[in-house]
Amino acid sequence: MIKNSSSPLMQLRLAYLNFLARTWEKEPNECHKALENGGNLLPFFNEQDMGFTVQFPFLEFHVSRTKTENVNHIWTPEFNQYWSGALDYISIPLPQKPEGITPDQLATALTQYYWIFTTPFGPVFNSSGFCNHSSDPHQYESDLDFYFADPSEDLLFFGGVVLRALSMCWDNEEFFDRLVKISNPENEGEENISGDATPMLNAYLGWTNKYNTQIRFTKSDVFEYDKNSKLGWTNVDKTTLGVWYAEPPVAQQPIALAAFNDEGPNYPLSSC
Repeated sequence: MIKNSSSPLMQLRLAYLNFLARTWEKEPNECHKALENGGNLLPFFNEQDMGFTVQFPFLEFHVSRTKTENVNHIWTPEFNQYWSGALDYISIPLPQKPEGITPDQLATALTQYYWIFTTPFGPVFNSSGFCNHSSDPHQYESDLDFYFADPSEDLLFFGGVVLRALSMCWDNEEFFDRLVKISNPENEGEENISGDATPMLNAYLGWTNKYNTQIRFTKSDVFEYDKNSKLGWTNVDKTTLGVWYAEPPVAQQPIALAAFNDEGPNYPLSSC
């Protein structure tokens, strides 16, 4: 059962693989309905009987399906013995520079952001109480006894890169604007499939993207900072993990699903 997995990201991975397999079935079921309805699938995963027990208060998981050619993932064994399609993405909202505090308090505000987003997925909690806080992200309180989604070295390093990028955004508004613009190019037609801040992160911070995933940033108006609160940030925006739907293969479904899964521990940050 998924609930026996100690890794929240492994639970998410297994839940999504099960979701895909169920949507590949011809007979309509609840997974077909969830795919058609769109939106954040994490609450749906929590509602299923398959044992997905963790909750990510500051993460949304979106599966998108479009009629645009070469966007959805297509099983193409005759071409590359693998899947083809657009890259998945992770969209990270960054708080704007806090107002109403002195310059010497900015480092504290940055540290308090990092307490929450040590990795871009934020903290998690489950029925065992790994992380003690409200399930409502707008009423977030904690004793800082966080349970992280995945403390792997790569993800922790990536969280540190995001922290450095945010510190530069607070210091230079022009850099902030460029980071957001390259993440969200205009006039991309039906779907934005090309936004990726990886080149800027590499050029300015020397970060090499190990994930087969686009990295995007947005400038958030949701975050609020209160220096007198326990964590500083009293209103926290959510990261979006966005994946393009893997279309049902005509044949070889078990092989196709296994190939989709063989990205290893990096998944779900990469899926094709």
